[in-house]
Amino acid sequence: MRDLKRIIDDGKFIYLNDSPLQNYPHDKLIELLSDYYDKEQTVSSVINYHQLNMRARDLSLALPYFKTDVSCPYDKAKMLQRLPSRSSSLQNGTKICPSCGHQIFAEYNYNTICECPNCQAKRIDFQNDLEKMYQEIRPVIYEKINLKGKIELAALLEEFSINNFDDFGPFRLTYGNFPMQVVEDLADRKIIVPSSQNIPEAFEKADFKKGIMNFDLFKIRWRLNVKISNLNKSQTLNRVKQVDGIDADDDEIKDLYREIALGVLDGYLESFYEIFSKNTEEELDELYASVAAWTQEYTPHAIQKINNELINESNSVEKIRSSDEPTSKYLNMLDRKLQKRGHQKITGNSSLVNAVTQVFFEQFLGDDDWDNVLIPVGRQSARRMPPFILDTMLENIETDVKVIPELIGNAQSYSITKLGVCLNYPKAKSKLITDELTAYQFVKDQSEIQAADDWWEIEKFGYQIDSFYSLNFILELIKYLKKSSVQEVLQRI
Repeated sequence: MRDLKRIIDDGKFIYLNDSPLQNYPHDKLIELLSDYYDKEQTVSSVINYHQLNMRARDLSLALPYFKTDVSCPYDKAKMLQRLPSRSSSLQNGTKICPSCGHQIFAEYNYNTICECPNCQAKRIDFQNDLEKMYQEIRPVIYEKINLKGKIELAALLEEFSINNFDDFGPFRLTYGNFPMQVVEDLADRKIIVPSSQNIPEAFEKADFKKGIMNFDLFKIRWRLNVKISNLNKSQTLNRVKQVDGIDADDDEIKDLYREIALGVLDGYLESFYEIFSKNTEEELDELYASVAAWTQEYTPHAIQKINNELINESNSVEKIRSSDEPTSKYLNMLDRKLQKRGHQKITGNSSLVNAVTQVFFEQFLGDDDWDNVLIPVGRQSARRMPPFILDTMLENIETDVKVIPELIGNAQSYSITKLGVCLNYPKAKSKLITDELTAYQFVKDQSEIQAADDWWEIEKFGYQIDSFYSLNFILELIKYLKKSSVQEVLQRI
């Protein structure tokens, strides 16, 4: 408090607003301040002794300002700072310019910005320059983004409920179990770029002439930098949120599964290493190698479950710690348990689930059973229809076009295929609008039909069929969709 004592002894105080202390005799004010900063006295006792008509919490707001050594960046006037409350320090105070009103806040006040006229004008210029700079960046063609990028983008949009193409974030306040590496990945590939709604205070450095922008990924606002032919921004945003119609080969699906599985397991198992390991580079390499081998044979949830059982056994951790090579001991014990029980069916929730895993399994693959699905080779088949449902469908072919509005009511997209019209719904299987003859011929071309009543296994191709429709109905549906706001997408059956 030496600096504070010097300021008080100097006694050059200023009042920016009306204060009960501004007409207080100078010598008594010095005495009052000395008593106030004496921690052995309560604030109430100080107020009573000096006969002040105020509550204890009001005294800190009545304290005077003093002139600092900091100059205002706009008019060079020396900035003022209020004397701190006795529970604060000089370093945490806000400085204010007596001329233009510009304020400089303490570093911990990262959510607070100055609203003086000069700062507001500076932000407008900054945002205009930022907009010009990023207009020169060519948008990323969505069709050229790989499967990982599309899954990560959809996960980000869903996790943070993003509904604005040009401005969203920042993400620093909402982490949860979302893998924030996704933000860095998408930013590196310029799938997301800084929004023109950013303010200069969020950037560490911004040199528009040299094109240098230094910033914290989790302190700035973002916008999408993705383009889909013939779609506006709103349609593009809605389209990239849906991944169920994306084409990808089996190798790409397997590779992404492995990357997701390794990502969630590495972070999960590292936390258990702290129980008995020094987390050396060699030990972590041994862990990662074991995890990579296990994910070839066991699901992440199976590995998690068996690991929890091992750690919770009363003598297991002690055996590991007392071993000459605790890392190897731990991995060997876990491996033996996995060999015995790693293939048992698992039920219940897992902490390994996050937005990326949900989008990948539930939306893209159409199956949320990550507990027991190892390495997927493609979209999961729909369940086979019982024969009585097939009989009902053939006896009641839909012809009434009046049901079309209800049919497409919550559809997010559609595609016209050689098999019929495919309607895609959020968090539900795609519905195929087709007639019985087209469906029969399609299945006959795809596989050998063993019996007259088993051709309806068309659902193994991953589409829900709850009715057959007349040709006139399908043509009217297509005309209706062309005039609607439902987005048309390319989809392969």
